This record gives sequence, structure tokens and C-alpha cells, in this order.
Amino acid sequence: VDIKQKYSLKSDEDVRKSGDNIDELLESFKLAPELGWRSESQYLDNATRGCRRGMFVVESKDSGTGKSRLGVLQLCLLSCETLWNHYEKAFTPNPYGETVPTLYIGTEMDLRKEIEPIIWATISGVEEHKIKTHTYTEEEEQRILKAIEISKESFIFLENEPNYDVEFLYTMVEEHVINHNIGAVVIDYIETTPALIGEYARLTRGMGIDEHQVLFNLSVELKNIANRFNVYVKAYTQISDNARRSWDIRDSGAIKGSKSLQMKADLAMVTMRPTEQELKLVEPIIQANCIEGVEPNIVINVYKNRGGTYGQVRIFALQNLGNMKFTDLFVTDWNYKQIDPSVLPKLHLKSPELRQAQKQQLVTEEEIGMKN
Repeated sequence: VDIKQKYSLKSDEDVRKSGDNIDELLESFKLAPELGWRSESQYLDNATRGCRRGMFVVESKDSGTGKSRLGVLQLCLLSCETLWNHYEKAFTPNPYGETVPTLYIGTEMDLRKEIEPIIWATISGVEEHKIKTHTYTEEEEQRILKAIEISKESFIFLENEPNYDVEFLYTMVEEHVINHNIGAVVIDYIETTPALIGEYARLTRGMGIDEHQVLFNLSVELKNIANRFNVYVKAYTQISDNARRSWDIRDSGAIKGSKSLQMKADLAMVTMRPTEQELKLVEPIIQANCIEGVEPNIVINVYKNRGGTYGQVRIFALQNLGNMKFTDLFVTDWNYKQIDPSVLPKLHLKSPELRQAQKQQLVTEEEIGMKN
């Protein structure tokens, strides 16, 4: 037993006796409740306790539903001090609490010509197509110019690597944690790459390689990255052909490549346009909750919610992929029965004193992590 313990790689937090050294734990939850940052949907945040450090999220989205765009929106919500308020028609301080540096890891889109204009559109509220075709008004031009200044002041870091492997992801996150103190990572998107296959082949010494095993290993390592560097990790995936054909496949079966990708995730969801069948099921809810002529154009199907405050839910919303405006409409259970939003626990914006307490706790945790 002594020999095993001597060479064990487990930390004190991996092996313990219940009750040891926990006198301050309850008080720590009081000072710094485990509530995360905001996402695009407040209904989603209320059901999941927000975007928390150490959390690994897998979101599968259909083509044309905005993987890259909603990923950029997440970055701006977390990192920009000021954003365009669509309801007040003015730039206002970010209403989602304290900002944090973020990292975007892309695989397809040109960072300068494609991602940067999406950032401007998100911050300014001006449609991206107007920016790229120079068809905006004078008032919109001033908003775009201000958005560019805000983006320069915001700590949003962009990387692009189509042929990534686990070592690359570890290296990128570690570098940005050390150099920029990032708190969140968005990966757009995860799939089997030649580098991942080669890396897994070396790991297994040439044993039979299966895509499911490669992607399961990726899932394990992404959760390890979230824990090791104390960051929020969100990874997008594509949708399987079966999910496109069958409107009732809105769980892990909708993941392209392997359903094992969500095995280590804390939160997993499938986001797709509502089908005719779904719209018919919720027609009475639409009539009761939406103004005439408005109906949801996107549904977030939350099928895994570890540590959340509510189980499986479907969030019906209206999203504009031109300026990334996202509006919650209503939420249902897994059987399309409406849930009263008041049932979902509310995540209140943190007070300055609470934010400072959390900031101090995070600094302490990061210092300890670096020493280990």
C-alpha cells in the first residue's frame, strides 16, 4: 500500500475522507455561490447555473444555425465591457457581470475577414451583411466604429487550427491562461482530425483505432482541460444525418461522429430549427406567449444537465444571425409541456462585494493550480 501511495499521481482532492477539512466549505458557498457567467439565453442560465469555471459543454448545432456566430456572441458577452442594447437603442455597460478574457479556437473561418466582422456586428447590433456590403447608415457607421474600439479594448483572443490534436488544445489553453488569464474557451468545432487519429494511434501503440474511441478520448481531455486550468470550455459539434431526418432525435444520437463526445460533458444540448411537428405541438404556447406573427426559429434541447437546477428542457427562442440578437420566448419540458419561467431559479447579477469575493477566491485557486 505504501508503495502504491508513493507513486500515485492523484492529488489530495482525488482521495479523501468525507468530513475532513470542510469547516469553511459551506461559508465559501455563501461568499461565492457557484454561479457562472451568462450565455445567450437567460432561461438556459437559470436551468444550468450559468457558464461556470471547470465546466465542459457540448452543443450540437445544425448547419446554418450559427455555431460560429453564437460562439462569438458568447465571447462578447463574457469579454466586452460595453454592448449595444437592442431595447434601449444605445450602448450600455455589459449587464452580465464582471468580464473575463476569452479564447476562440476555430477550424474553418478566416479570423480577420470573417470572425472580426461578426464581432463588430455583435457589439454594435448592426447586421453583418450591411458591414460587409457597406450599406449601413451614418448612425450605424458610428456604432460600428465604436464597436471596433470596444473590440480593441476587449480581451478576446483568436486562434485557428483545422488539424488540431489534444496536445495543441492543451498548449493553447495553457499559454493563454498564463499570459492572458483567460476564463473561457470556445472551440468551433470538434470533429475527428488526422492529427487526433495519429495522436491516439501513438497513445494506443497502433491498436485498432475507432472514431468513437478517438472522440471519447477527446471528450475526456477537454474535461481535463476545464478542470486543470479552471476554465469554462464550450465545444460545438455538427449534427448527424439521423437527427436531420428524425425530429425526435434531440439527444446524444444527434452528435455527428460519436455520441461518446458528451460522455464527460457537464452540459450537453442539441440546437436546431423547430420542425413543423414541434411547432404544431407548441402552437397553443406560441399563441399565448408571442405577439402575432412571431414564432421561434431555434430550439435549444438540453438533454444533459449535470449540476444544474433543472433537468431536461427545451428552450424556444428567436435569434438573428445578422447581429446575433437572441430572445428567449418560452421553455418546455421534454414532452413539450410549458414550464412557468418562475419555476426556474433566477441567477441574479452579482453585487460588487460578491464579485470581489469570487475574484479573490479565483486568484487563490489559480495560484495554487500553477504551483501544482
